Amino acid sequence: MFKVVKKGVIQQDSLWIYLLFCSFWGLLLWRDFKSKQKNKIKKEEYNVENERKYNQVFLSLVSHLLGSNSSSKDKEFEFIQSSFLRFFSQKKTEHLLARLVKDHLENKLDLEALCIAARSEFSPNELDQMIYLLVGISTADKVLSNAEEKTLLQIVKFTYFSEERYESILAQFQYKTEEYIKNKKDEEHWDNMNWEERGKYHQEKERQRFDNKKPAFGIDQAFRILELQPSATLKQVKKKFKKLAMKYHPDRLSQLGEDHIRIGEEKFKQIVNAYEILKSHLGN
Repeated sequence: MFKVVKKGVIQQDSLWIYLLFCSFWGLLLWRDFKSKQKNKIKKEEYNVENERKYNQVFLSLVSHLLGSNSSSKDKEFEFIQSSFLRFFSQKKTEHLLARLVKDHLENKLDLEALCIAARSEFSPNELDQMIYLLVGISTADKVLSNAEEKTLLQIVKFTYFSEERYESILAQFQYKTEEYIKNKKDEEHWDNMNWEERGKYHQEKERQRFDNKKPAFGIDQAFRILELQPSATLKQVKKKFKKLAMKYHPDRLSQLGEDHIRIGEEKFKQIVNAYEILKSHLGN
C-alpha cells in the first residue's frame, strides 16, 4: 500500500488507516457505554397508588396464610404483628393490620385469582418482594407448618414464581418444619423402644431423609441463597452474585416506598453475605 511514488498518496492512505483505527475504538467505547446504560439500575419514582394496590394483594395473601393455621389463629396473628413490625414502621404496621382485619380476614378472595392478579400487575422484583414477606411471616414463630408450606407452594405455583428462587428465599430465614419437630419428639422416646420398634424407626427415618426440609446453615445455606449447587466453582459464584445483585437491587423497589426499599436492602444483604461466605470458602 505504501509503495507508491507520490507522497500525497501515502499521506492519504495513512489518514484512512488513522480514521479506521479511531472508528474501531469509538465503536468499542460506544458498545461499552450502551452496555452500562442497559445494566444501570433505574430508580422509579414513589407512587402511592402502586403501593396501595401492592399492599391490597399482599394482605389478601396474608389472610390465606393466617387461615391455614386456624387452630392457633390468635397466636398466629400476634406473630404476624411482630413480623410486620420487623419489616415496616409502627405507623405502617398499625395501618396494615387494621386493613387486614377489616377487609381481608372475613372476605377472602380466591387464592389462584389473587396470584394471577399479582403476576399481571407487579414486576418480577415486586413479586419477589411479596414472596419474601410471606415467607418471613410464615416463619415468624420459627416454625413452618405443613399448612403454611402448602399455601406458600400454591402461591409459588399460581404466580409462576421460580422454585429455585423460592428455595433461596427460604434459606434466608431460620425455622423448623413441622415434620422436623415431630421427628425430634420421636427421638425423645428412643430409650423406651424395643429392638423391633427401633428397626421400624430407622426405616422410617431413611425414607424421610431426602424429604426433610429443615434449612441448612453456613456454607450450604449460602449456596441455596445464591441459587447454586454445592459443586459450584468460585467463578460460577462470582457470576451468579453479579446477576443477583443487579436483579434484586433495593432501588428497583423505590416505587413502593421507603419501607419496601428497607426490606429490599435486608434481602440484598443476605445475598452479599452469602457471596462473602462462599468466596472465603472457595478461596479468593
